[in-house]
Amino acid sequence: MILWTLALGAVVTRLAPARHAARATCIRASASEIEISVERTPAGALGISVDEDNVVATVADDQPALRLGDKILAVAGERLDGRPLAQVLQPAESYTFTVLRGAADGAASLERVLARLLAESESARDSLTPGEAAATAPGDFEAAQLRARLGMDVDEADAAPAELPEAAPALIDSLEEAGAPAEAASTLLGFWKLCWPPPAAADLTGYGAAPFCSVVASWTRFAEKDPTAQVVEIVANENLNAHTLAALKGEWSVAAADGGARLVQDFSRREYGGQPTVEPMLCESVLSFVGESLLLVRAGDAEELRIFERCDGGAVQAEIGRLLEAPVKGEKLTRWELADKMRGRGGEGGPEVQTAIP
Repeated sequence: MILWTLALGAVVTRLAPARHAARATCIRASASEIEISVERTPAGALGISVDEDNVVATVADDQPALRLGDKILAVAGERLDGRPLAQVLQPAESYTFTVLRGAADGAASLERVLARLLAESESARDSLTPGEAAATAPGDFEAAQLRARLGMDVDEADAAPAELPEAAPALIDSLEEAGAPAEAASTLLGFWKLCWPPPAAADLTGYGAAPFCSVVASWTRFAEKDPTAQVVEIVANENLNAHTLAALKGEWSVAAADGGARLVQDFSRREYGGQPTVEPMLCESVLSFVGESLLLVRAGDAEELRIFERCDGGAVQAEIGRLLEAPVKGEKLTRWELADKMRGRGGEGGPEVQTAIP
């Protein structure tokens, strides 16, 4: 019996539960197309997911002949011609898929799936209250949040760690396997919005570390005219209930290096609220993937992953304007009310936090 469900909204059609897997072997190959034999397991699963273009978006670990990004063109010789794979499959123990491997639209499809996963994860994080976040993450998140607002040290064990969506790592591995194009420098030109890690965790300008402050949005711009490199962030100050613009400005370059193209951003000044300070900052990272819509960067000896999504300059300006005009979302407490809450006094109708101030 074939099981059909939907995942990732309308983006991915799951052909079998992820806990099931199928066996697959490559039986014949041509210059651009490969025929893959896929057998169902006794549980009756295929172990793959495809998007609206019939591109493989997830694949079971023990199905080595199919890869993320493979575009399924035909089943048993019958061309799909734009039809969903689900319409062509009939109950059977095995199938022969004709797939196109290494196609540009395959990588583009994986980019779209990953971008949507990250967007859904961001929406879920934004909808959590401090109490809900504390209930879904290890450590005392609320106490850590209050400590940060008071300018006190935050125990890393108390902070709620952001985690990638479950399906994201496999997509990232597949995109990084494709790597950055030879013309990566020209491909970078334009605006890129940081979508992983959350802006508050990245804090590229450093101004989000100030008491009561956090970064709520971050963009990087690569241009041909000075300043050729810019990082623009919106910093929320809960004490003032206002957003402020922070920026890094300088130059950028791309050079060949072991492990891929190396991105060098040489910033000569920082700005906060339009007030500049001369603080040179050199940032080096590896471009692990540059695509139509996503940019993957590895910083800190390739251990720190940053994912950016390409965006329109006009849309960036509009979002910056909207955030600068908006009040800060969150608790509207004065500094002394926050201090009382930290001491465990709580407030009328509010929970007590059993955390002493050192």
